[in-house]
Amino acid sequence: PDCRAAYETLRTRGAAFLTEPHESAWEVRCFFRDPDGHLFEISERKG
Repeated sequence: PDCRAAYETLRTRGAAFLTEPHESAWEVRCFFRDPDGHLFEISERKG
């Protein structure tokens, strides 16, 4: 999945993200909570 695209789509739909997409040497990831408070991670592996 495209982490940054998912972030933008969900953010514009009201998702409460805890972080913006963060890039490391091997992945891009970000975190958000659903309305019930469950923590979710979106992760995109690089290479």
